[in-house]
Amino acid sequence: MRFQIFPRPPKAKAGLTALDGFKEQLDFFEYSLRNRYDREFYRKDLRSKAKFYATLAKKRPEASEARAFYEALSDLFAHQLDAYGPEVPPKSRKKLNASTTPLAYPDFSAVLTNRVHFLAYGSLKRERSAALVKYADAVHRQSAPNGDVLLSVGVSSDRVQFFERLIESTGSEGLGVPLKSGSFAGWISQDGSFTENRNSENVASPWRRIADDNFCARLYHWSLRRGQLSPSIKLPQDGPPIPESLPWDPDPRFQAIVQSTQEDRLLDAVELLETIPGTEREVLFDEVIYLRFLTGTILRGEDVRYLARRHVVRSPIQSRLEEEFEDFISDIDRELAEVGPLTSRFPGFEDRSWIYES
Repeated sequence: MRFQIFPRPPKAKAGLTALDGFKEQLDFFEYSLRNRYDREFYRKDLRSKAKFYATLAKKRPEASEARAFYEALSDLFAHQLDAYGPEVPPKSRKKLNASTTPLAYPDFSAVLTNRVHFLAYGSLKRERSAALVKYADAVHRQSAPNGDVLLSVGVSSDRVQFFERLIESTGSEGLGVPLKSGSFAGWISQDGSFTENRNSENVASPWRRIADDNFCARLYHWSLRRGQLSPSIKLPQDGPPIPESLPWDPDPRFQAIVQSTQEDRLLDAVELLETIPGTEREVLFDEVIYLRFLTGTILRGEDVRYLARRHVVRSPIQSRLEEEFEDFISDIDRELAEVGPLTSRFPGFEDRSWIYES
């Protein structure tokens, strides 16, 4: 089913000057065509309309304005068809034979009984967790050719609150080692030979050991402790109470902000926030934006550094923005200062109290 509406050609009484505006409409319509079948129908329409208006022009008196208009309109359709050209043949995707790296299990101390493994990049949750691992007792990093960085974190048994905070930040679904080209594959067995198969049935396989660690780590996530599990699965008994465990941060500076927000001292929280450089709180941009909204303070460029970096990666002038990133942040800061404090019209801040009204 076609949803695009072909632009309506102007009437002859509009004159030849109307064709310039009509050509702009055709160009804009061409830009909106993202489907191969829609583009084929567009070429068919151009071809038929060029022929139709050429026939219509021949039925008008020579040297008449109507004939000149229809001839020009027919030429416009023909020119658009030639400029648009035929459909580009699809490119065959080459099979990637990227090199991989054998997976290894880190050499943790026996006292580090709480262990978890996850990729450092790929989502905001993972990047937040990667920022937390500097407070862990031990961190092991493995890099793959495609840029994947696997973090293996070890935490002692007397720091359960931090371990639960790390799992809550990552999410129970963000753990593990995904299988993809150029990442981790196989492992080195005890005899020194490379084993391509993960061999998860072998308890000595790093794939099996990492999976076992992550299974135990997921049990510390608050959603599982509140949910219904199979009676055969025993939850950890050393976890802190859920209401007391969520509003907590291992960094004393952020913990002070959390404590202020819990006590509804929001302006004090903003003052504490201003003392922390933006480079050290990039991944907390959404909480900062909401705090700015609640206090009526102006959003700063330092508050949205993470979003700015995401924009730079997808920008056609990426290299220039990376070189002048701090100037880019300053420009954003000036624009935000002109906008003023955030209002309830900001996406996500709408008043939805009507949902709970009976």
